[in-house]
Amino acid sequence: MRKALIVLGIIAALSAVGMGSLAFYIYRLNLGVDYKGRARLDYNWKYHFAACPKEEHKYEGRFFSFSYPKFQEKNPLCEISWNNGTAVVSDDHLFDISSYKSTPKKIKSELLGYLALADGKAFPRPSQYFLHWLLGSVEDPNFNKVYSVHLDKVHFKNNGVAILVSLSSKVEKMPHYKVVTGILPDGNVFELKNTVRLNASEETYRFWVLSPSKSWLYGPRPAQDAQSACVLNRFLRTFEFKQ
Repeated sequence: MRKALIVLGIIAALSAVGMGSLAFYIYRLNLGVDYKGRARLDYNWKYHFAACPKEEHKYEGRFFSFSYPKFQEKNPLCEISWNNGTAVVSDDHLFDISSYKSTPKKIKSELLGYLALADGKAFPRPSQYFLHWLLGSVEDPNFNKVYSVHLDKVHFKNNGVAILVSLSSKVEKMPHYKVVTGILPDGNVFELKNTVRLNASEETYRFWVLSPSKSWLYGPRPAQDAQSACVLNRFLRTFEFKQ
């Protein structure tokens, strides 16, 4: 009996050490938030263990194709049309990609200028007109106050190229975005809009997520943030234009 208790004690101690090491590892992960203490561990833990499945749903459109993580058995992607184009949206609200039959000349000209820049060359700051077009739902058009902006060129299969626009919110409770935009083989402009996460301070996170009396329906969602990143990474890896 005594030996059994000793063995159980050793197992419990090793389990505690293992869990402590795992918690310390997850706490130190840089997942985009500058929280400390319980708030950081809670966010990182939920983000780290959110599933990013290897299985995929495939979208085959007329001008492009891509893969989408299989978070559910049913394919969440559907295509809708309106008078100025089409959109592929997901019913889990993690993704939407739109293509436009008609785009303002200033927008298309500015986009073509970015696409023509040589790899590695610094991008000029986009015009407010261009940024507001990308995020037309943002009420405040003064992007210098609301967002810091960074542009990168991304390359797809079949020699496809697009611009990745990263918009980091400077304003509490406004989301960070990533937008992929380019020109389809038919000459129409497309854009993918991806919500990275809500810009929430540690105080806000503690209030909405860690407070037992609060519902965090409208607050930060680390698991959804992880799935959103999974969606974008899978898109960038698998997207290709059809020749």
